[in-house]
Amino acid sequence: MPAIAQLRSLTGLAAGAMRALAIAKSGRANPPMSGRLRVDGLDERITVTRDRFGIPHVDAPTDLGAVFGQGFAQAHDRLFQLELFRRAASGRLAEVFGPRALDADRFARRLGLDALSRGDLESTSTESRELLEAFANGVNAAIATLPALPPEFSITGAGPEPWRPEHSLLIGRLLMLGFSPNWDAELQRDRLVTALGPERAALVDVTYPPDAPTATGEAYEGTAERLLSAYDGIEAAGVPAGGASNAWALNGSRTRTGAPLLACDPHVRAGVPSLFHVVHFRGDDLDVIGASVPGVPGVVIGHNRDVAWGMTAGLADVSDCYIEEFDPADPDRYRTPDGWERARTRVERLNVRGGAPVDEVMVETRHGPVLGPALPDETRAIALRSTAIEPGETFGPLLDANRARDVAGLDAALARWPGATFNFVFADRAGAIGYRLAGSIPHRAEGEGLVPQIGATSPGPPEPLTAD
Repeated sequence: MPAIAQLRSLTGLAAGAMRALAIAKSGRANPPMSGRLRVDGLDERITVTRDRFGIPHVDAPTDLGAVFGQGFAQAHDRLFQLELFRRAASGRLAEVFGPRALDADRFARRLGLDALSRGDLESTSTESRELLEAFANGVNAAIATLPALPPEFSITGAGPEPWRPEHSLLIGRLLMLGFSPNWDAELQRDRLVTALGPERAALVDVTYPPDAPTATGEAYEGTAERLLSAYDGIEAAGVPAGGASNAWALNGSRTRTGAPLLACDPHVRAGVPSLFHVVHFRGDDLDVIGASVPGVPGVVIGHNRDVAWGMTAGLADVSDCYIEEFDPADPDRYRTPDGWERARTRVERLNVRGGAPVDEVMVETRHGPVLGPALPDETRAIALRSTAIEPGETFGPLLDANRARDVAGLDAALARWPGATFNFVFADRAGAIGYRLAGSIPHRAEGEGLVPQIGATSPGPPEPLTAD
């Protein structure tokens, strides 16, 4: 059975057992719904109430308290999901699921998202860092006060580790990559061109013009399947991939009431639990309700007192693959237009449940992290460049969007959105509406980005442009 099928089989079995065990436990792991709790990490009194739909509403005197309450409520409702997302992003699924998750862990470790998220935290503003810390404190307070852990932890033998501020940025980075298509399509398209020729491939794939450049598909036969299977292992943990969605806004001048209309329908894959966690939190400045992402503070789809916004996947091509040629006599060197260049390497240890630890050499070229060899024991390998994994502040724009008071303020916040592209539609109390494709897109020459490029002849990765 392929690794991804085994992982999905295990997670599916765990989900079924979880439901049965949850019924048998008759709610013994459910968090308290009433009463008072004294918790660490909070110097103020906050109130968390639940409406008839079970949606948490957090009232706090400060924004720090409000975000603390959001983390507390998320962990009460989705603690195992937070743990699974964190493990998927940091390449630690094999510690729970054993050898069958090793390929997924290798893929995540090669991306270097852990180090990237730590760098993101260092570059973020003081206020953003304090809010991320407050959210983490809320998650940890929930862990400390739960009467029992959710049944998934008993089934898998895992345990929740303390949440840290960079973990929220880590999950955000993984989700950005999930909504950054084309690196996988490049590999598949090149296989198609190799098998059918450019003219026939253009009939099958209308995005591929017959005179577009081609790579050498036979040089990495089987690579697409191996890398896509490895990433499927991450998706099996509940991380979404891009998909079709829709959203629209209608100006207040065109409605009977004079108020604008806004609708948002993101087509993320159905799952239990959902990708989104609905929450309302109110502090001294923040007062937001809508859909949040487990592990990430703030609301990605929702409204405050003045502005409403929706978000769908932009699906712009923000990723490129490069075929790198390594020196057989010195495997740490790879060919560039300027001659041989030494790659950056590091060794990481992957712990495996039921098996010995595995030490892996992670490699990075001028184009980006090397995802895997073109062929086992081959001198060619595939490197990835994506704006989704470029350094930058990821939380600040979301925070400013949550605080916006009109469409102009929301648009200004989204103009700083880094990485993967998303469509935002928004409307405010005054009746105004707006749209922005937020994110950054590589500035390429015509024809580039359709198939993998040859690293030895490529002048270098394209400079990203904002998606204005």
